[in-house]
Amino acid sequence: MSVPELKLDTAPAAPARRGPVTNKWRAKKWEPMFDEWVVRSCLGESNLSIAQRSKYTPQHVCAVLNQPQAKLLRRQLMESLRKNIELKTEERLSHLSDKALQRLTQVMDDDRLVESHPFAIADRSMAILKGLGHFKSSDGATINAKNAVFVSPEISALIGEGLRKAQEARLLNPPSASIELDVTPR
Repeated sequence: MSVPELKLDTAPAAPARRGPVTNKWRAKKWEPMFDEWVVRSCLGESNLSIAQRSKYTPQHVCAVLNQPQAKLLRRQLMESLRKNIELKTEERLSHLSDKALQRLTQVMDDDRLVESHPFAIADRSMAILKGLGHFKSSDGATINAKNAVFVSPEISALIGEGLRKAQEARLLNPPSASIELDVTPR
């Protein structure tokens, strides 16, 4: 039995239809209102709200905002906004550092606070001096004053004398000698 040969009647594919060639709409004259639209768009307002505010369609607003003049104006506005933000940030940081220094000076000059919290003020003073780089040794390395204890010269002499006596006791009683202790309760 032979297999029948199937043929499909297909017409050659029709070439893709292209719609009418349309040019994008261009404004005949750039209106001052268009500048406002660009500014509002840069500030984040939607095309719909711009259109409702000015009684135009969102498509018209979109067409205006896609004009070369609008794109140029948008770029200039965004650059200007970035520069202003950078300048304001620098001014604000400068103001904050001045204010911090002023308040820190007030705290450090307050004698009542020093009397009531001397160690807290000493800690803050050391942090300031460390930040300013005043805690440095002769070779330029920073001194780690985090766990430091500051004592008077008299106390320091007593500690030194105690260490010398401990060394002397170690020499007289070497660790190899065993000492028996009676630890039974009485």
